[in-house]
Amino acid sequence: MNRQSQIIALRPSLTSLAEDAQPKSIEIFQNQVLRPILKFQNDLTVALIRSQPHFSPDIADRVKLATHIRTICNQPHFKNQLIGVIIGLMSVEELHTYAKNLKEYNKRLLSMQVERYIDQLL
Repeated sequence: MNRQSQIIALRPSLTSLAEDAQPKSIEIFQNQVLRPILKFQNDLTVALIRSQPHFSPDIADRVKLATHIRTICNQPHFKNQLIGVIIGLMSVEELHTYAKNLKEYNKRLLSMQVERYIDQLL
């Protein structure tokens, strides 16, 4: 079994999201690659944000917590760590696809992860 098959086999399967009749390739990549990796890496990414020096888990207000988490996620060092945790579980082919639209995928990846943090930490 090669690396690509092993990595894809590790990912949880997600129920299909309601999609347009003609989903964009970006949405397909997001739903077939990014979301399963984010789910698989969830424990690690939560530990990653909790380990940040400025992280404050005692914020009970959803809006304040969202602002706090977005601030942390926009710090270059943290953002690069988070992206590395995700792209480390991509196949070579997926990495090539990711590299073609890097800015858009990073934006989506960070947005999805911020929502995951907020939902789990409240």
